[in-house]
Amino acid sequence: MQRDPGDRRVREFARLAEREHVAALYAELPPVTTFEVVHDPSTLSALRPEERTLVAHLQSGWDVSSVVLASPQRELDTLKSMTRLLRMGVLRPQGSS
Repeated sequence: MQRDPGDRRVREFARLAEREHVAALYAELPPVTTFEVVHDPSTLSALRPEERTLVAHLQSGWDVSSVVLASPQRELDTLKSMTRLLRMGVLRPQGSS
């Protein structure tokens, strides 16, 4: 894309790859999933500002789809951030221990 940003085939391939990535993330984070926030001050203080915003929404009981719609970030970036927070142990699915 950097060499020829006007190339329609390259742009279409990039869109297709992003759609597949988003679909894979939704398989990991179903849209109606809600989360509990694990309160570990050292972990929470290390978060980026956009991650803190996501945590605040999720802590308020928002589900994945609501957070994605409200986020100023792209859908892919929001889902990747939520996945990162889950892997870091900041979040856990509602009802799991």
